[in-house]
Amino acid sequence: MKHAILILAHKNIGQLCRLAGYFEKDCDVFIHIDKKQPVTREEEEKLRSYKQVKAVSREYDVNWGGTSVLESEMHLLRMAVQRSDADYFHLISGQDYPTRPLDYFLEFFDRNAGKEYIGYLHLPHPNWEDNTFRRLQYYYPYDYAAGKRNPRGWVREQVRQQQAKRAKRPIPDEFDHLYGSSQWWSITRKAAITLLDYTDRFPSLYGRMWMTFAPEECYVATVLVNLMDKEDIVPWNHRFIRWKHENGNRPANLGCEHFRYLLEDEYLFARKIEQPCSTVLLDRIDRYLLQDREIGLTKTGS
Repeated sequence: MKHAILILAHKNIGQLCRLAGYFEKDCDVFIHIDKKQPVTREEEEKLRSYKQVKAVSREYDVNWGGTSVLESEMHLLRMAVQRSDADYFHLISGQDYPTRPLDYFLEFFDRNAGKEYIGYLHLPHPNWEDNTFRRLQYYYPYDYAAGKRNPRGWVREQVRQQQAKRAKRPIPDEFDHLYGSSQWWSITRKAAITLLDYTDRFPSLYGRMWMTFAPEECYVATVLVNLMDKEDIVPWNHRFIRWKHENGNRPANLGCEHFRYLLEDEYLFARKIEQPCSTVLLDRIDRYLLQDREIGLTKTGS
């Protein structure tokens, strides 16, 4: 079985090379690097030197929370479907890192062939925007906030002004059911083609995602859960994400203290990997988890 790895990256080319190097067998790697981030010719050539790296793109200026995230994600998926005969497509970030040997990763999808891995929730949901459709009802101009003294604060003020004026957009009605999800997924070729074909044939929902907050966390799941067989969709993406404010960020920037959690379930990737706090963690993952041998966690945590 062949796999296409789609990587959204915006910094730390050395770490990105380390990540790309993992997928040395039965994988095609497609990378999008945020257009505004400086990358030297030598760094880009180093990335392209890996035989599994099939394309390095810098098409979009990507802004957190903005429509540009969904646009770059769909750009990567379309490129991968056109250039690779992969059976599975996996979206990860440049701050993800594998937590199992490559042979284990490949065998997992052989064993579960045909399953879609999308962590989704039916909307509205108590764990999503306080059980509201708020992110779909107001304009969140994150792609226009660059250069502001406090970009996220500026966007919050724009939303407050809309709320004060009671200016709401209608909730999208292309489907009877809307879904929220994690941005990161592993889907079959059938699902990838279904998503792209729907986007091309019925572009209104994709267009409606403009200036919603983090539209990639709604669009992909809404299309695929409505159009694919739900029995084939697993509502978990097998990523370890620590949803607490630790090491200066939420979700947490992972450090050595999080190593033991990677053994507690069948995680295939961990995020967020941030230097320098993740340096020793990466070395431990390489030493203990990416080796082809059994490893266990005792009751005492050793």
